[in-house]
Amino acid sequence: MNFLSRLHFFSSPFSHAPPASSSFSSSSSFSSAREGLLWEWLERPRNWWRRSPLGVKGALAFALTAPPLFFLYRLQRDRSVSAVHKQAIRDRVFMDFALGGRYIGRVLIGLYSDRVPLSVENFIQLCEGYRVQDKVIGYRNTPVHLVKRGVNLTAGDVLSGTGVGKLSIYGLTFPDENFDMQFIQDGDVALMNSGPSTNNSQFIITFNALTPLNRNYVVIGTVLKGMRVIKQIEEEAGSKTGAPMQPVRIINCGLYRGLQDGPPFFANPDLLDRYGETRVSEADFLALKPEEQEKLVEASKAVVSSTKATK
Repeated sequence: MNFLSRLHFFSSPFSHAPPASSSFSSSSSFSSAREGLLWEWLERPRNWWRRSPLGVKGALAFALTAPPLFFLYRLQRDRSVSAVHKQAIRDRVFMDFALGGRYIGRVLIGLYSDRVPLSVENFIQLCEGYRVQDKVIGYRNTPVHLVKRGVNLTAGDVLSGTGVGKLSIYGLTFPDENFDMQFIQDGDVALMNSGPSTNNSQFIITFNALTPLNRNYVVIGTVLKGMRVIKQIEEEAGSKTGAPMQPVRIINCGLYRGLQDGPPFFANPDLLDRYGETRVSEADFLALKPEEQEKLVEASKAVVSSTKATK
C-alpha cells in the first residue's frame, strides 16, 4: 500500500465498517424470520385439523359441545319435572313441630294425590288420626326419631317411636305404588321402607335433593311452606349418625282445609329476628278480607298458646 493509499485509509474512519444497508438487511431478515415462526406456530392447529382423521374431529367437536348442551338439557328437564310436580299437588297437610320442648313452627306439605293416591291416603289418615278398634293411631304427638345432617329426618313410627314400629291403614306394610314422582329438591316427602314394598307409617323429609334415592322410595309430596323449620331441626338436632341431638316431636297435624285449620304457616316469635320471617307473608295477609284477617290472628294465638300449654 503506497503512501496515498494509507493516507486515504486513515482519513476515512468508517471506511472499514460494513455498509449501513448491511445492518438494515440483517434486522429485516430477523424480523421476517420471527414473523415466519409466529405464522408457522399459528398454522399448526389448522394443519393438524386438516390432517386429523374424521373420527378425531368428531370426538373433539362432541367434547366441546356436549357439556353445555347437556347442561341446557338438564336445566330444561328439571324445570319441566318441577312443573309436573307442582301440578300434581291436590291435598295439603300441616305439621306443628316442637324442638327441645319448645314450639318452633308449622310446616305445610303439598301431596301428590293424583299420582300416588293410595300412599297419600295412608299419610292423610295418619295425620288426621286413624281409628283402629277403640284406639286412634296417627302422627300427632309422635317423635322424629332420626335426624341425619345433610340427608333427611325420619318420623312416623306410630307404635314405638323408635323407628322399629311398622303400621299402615292397609296393614303392617303395603306395596310400592309407583315411582313416578322423584326427589327434585330439599323438603321432598317420601314413605320410608326397609326394602321393596314395605311402606308403612314412617316417612322422611329431605334436607337436600336426594336424587340417588329415586326409584327406591315412593315420593308423596313436598314442603310448600315452613322449610326453615325443617332446616332448624337439621341445624339444632341433626347428627352424622342420625341420633337426634335434641328431642323433636310432631305436636299437631292434620289435613289443611283453609283458615279454619289456622294459618298455613307459623314461625316461632323467638325466631323472627334470626330468620327475618313473619307468621304469614304480608301480601297474603293484606289480600284477605278484614274478618279473615281477624280470624287468622286469633287462630294463630290459639295454636301458639295451646302448644305452649302442652310443653
